[in-house]
Amino acid sequence: MPFSTLLSPLRLTLIPPPWLTTLLVLALLVIIYKKTKATLLPPGPRPLPFLGNLLSLPTKNLHQHLSTLSDTYGPVLTLYIGLKPALIVSSPSIAYELLETRGIKYSSRPRAPVFGELFSRNNAVLVQPYGPSWILRRKLLHEALKPSALERYKICKSRCF
Repeated sequence: MPFSTLLSPLRLTLIPPPWLTTLLVLALLVIIYKKTKATLLPPGPRPLPFLGNLLSLPTKNLHQHLSTLSDTYGPVLTLYIGLKPALIVSSPSIAYELLETRGIKYSSRPRAPVFGELFSRNNAVLVQPYGPSWILRRKLLHEALKPSALERYKICKSRCF
């Protein structure tokens, strides 16, 4: 019996199954996406998986630690708080330009699905994104809670309590 006929039942194919190929391609795409997303951010210390830079941040004198990091990485750097990137700006002139001249880009809030959408239907000022309705609600709250408005509440306080 020839040797090739003995190996024919044990023949291994070099072509992987389709599900394995799909899984490998998806994993590669995720890695490429994360690498390109990370390159769009300013430099910073290398984060740990899932923890980010939390273990390298001191509990006391954080401002001094951030100052040494800005000496190393420049006036704008990225720290990861868990999986979320946080931009640290240590230059007053850059901070002024970002907040005064381009502040409208950064003035909204992150999406809060549980409290914002399920409980308050995005009507609470705390979770509402920046826009015309947020500005109106903020003005109304400011009018109701400013110190001169307290005089109007004294009558109600004396009657109710």
